[in-house]
Amino acid sequence: VFIGVIVVTGIVLSMSTSVRANFFARKLRQATVSGEEKLEELKNQDWSTITSGSDTDGSFDREWEVTQDPTSSRLKIVKIIVSWTDFWGNKRSVAISTYLYNQP
Repeated sequence: VFIGVIVVTGIVLSMSTSVRANFFARKLRQATVSGEEKLEELKNQDWSTITSGSDTDGSFDREWEVTQDPTSSRLKIVKIIVSWTDFWGNKRSVAISTYLYNQP
């Protein structure tokens, strides 16, 4: 009987870990998509209006920093951080960085 309890406990703990991993993977994917959507919004703006900012997209907080590249006035560096609080109260985030080019 004792061995059966240990086996059942191990299975339950394994399932719990699997559920947590799936939850995290789903939120990570959703956060990445949210960041990519913000990047597309910025890319479609007039060049002079692409500036730093923040907003909320559902359960995600998005913050983006836009800086002028020091080597070219036609390049801007964009860093987007999408953050959320997971089921257990831990703060999580994903970051996307890229350059935007202003075509003449």
